[in-house]
Amino acid sequence: MEYTHKTQWLQDAQLEQLQVLMVRYALRAFPAICPKSGGRPFDEQFFLRHARSLIAACCFLADRSEETHAAAAFAAFAAGDFTRNKLQTAASIAAEAASKSLVLGDEGEARDTILNAIELLPLTDFFEQSKWDLEQLQRKPVRSPISPSPLWTVPLLHFSADQKIPLPNDHELKSRLSFWLEWYQGFLDGKLVDWELQRRVALIDDAIWDAGPEAVAAEIERIRGRYELEQEVARLKEQLATVERTPTAALIGDNGGPPLEDAAARALETDLALIWKQVEELEEEIAKPSPSPSLLEKIAKALWEISLRMAAYCGSVADGMIREGSKELAKAGAKWTARATAVTITAQTEDVQSVAKAIWAFVNALQ
Repeated sequence: MEYTHKTQWLQDAQLEQLQVLMVRYALRAFPAICPKSGGRPFDEQFFLRHARSLIAACCFLADRSEETHAAAAFAAFAAGDFTRNKLQTAASIAAEAASKSLVLGDEGEARDTILNAIELLPLTDFFEQSKWDLEQLQRKPVRSPISPSPLWTVPLLHFSADQKIPLPNDHELKSRLSFWLEWYQGFLDGKLVDWELQRRVALIDDAIWDAGPEAVAAEIERIRGRYELEQEVARLKEQLATVERTPTAALIGDNGGPPLEDAAARALETDLALIWKQVEELEEEIAKPSPSPSLLEKIAKALWEISLRMAAYCGSVADGMIREGSKELAKAGAKWTARATAVTITAQTEDVQSVAKAIWAFVNALQ
């Protein structure tokens, strides 16, 4: 192919820079994968093949590992089609080139793959935006992950800066593709979906991708459910550590604070130990390839019951504060201690309940 003004300015760019530019080119063109006109039904399988290629390319740029390299290689050869729509064809070839250029062993072939794909993109908006991209890349180390900047940062003539993926008014379809809508919006806004979640989706087995849209959607929901549960568990463990660092005096009424019953303090310590035990069992279970829904349900129920007892404990703190009145709470230290204790345990209770809810959501995704 004879190169034009669209790519001549890129001849001296390093391959690693071209690869990042190609991925961002392809992301900008991605809505054209689903043209609004033409009268043809939405091709969900066609959409997913190209979405897979793009997310695999993004993840390989962010983490150049053997796993992400293999994912990009498999995805690359599932994308790239010529259609009746010129822009859709350009978007398809761009999505293919985004991942293919990352896994080709020959540098010259990789460069040609990128430049040929860019030549197919017909709109000047892509050219102007990529000049901005290259300036940003030249300020960073060569092997930097894909930029978190919004996809569009320059004035546009042909595209809208908030260009979204056009989908038919089909509730079930939108539900199946909800992850992809959120994922793409993250790039538009420059607020990317967490890389670990993206990586897990990119690494979905070939057999599941080949099984069709329903299988892919179900697997993504399981991945997202497990990931969100892990995040809730991490937050709970941080809160547990905070509670354990709270001086024992604050829990039993020393330091001038409102005295609480020893029984309440002992019950709290017991519940804290029980939470740790349930969290350990939970982490062990969700690390398994096939967690047991019944065991997860049991852990969720136990945590929920503990949270209710913790809430009752917070009520006893408040009651103690009222009973002591100005006699004890006139002391600044007592006020701080009581309030800090109540706030800390309240946060603890909320985090325990959040984990229980995340478990139930994950169990639903498993079924």
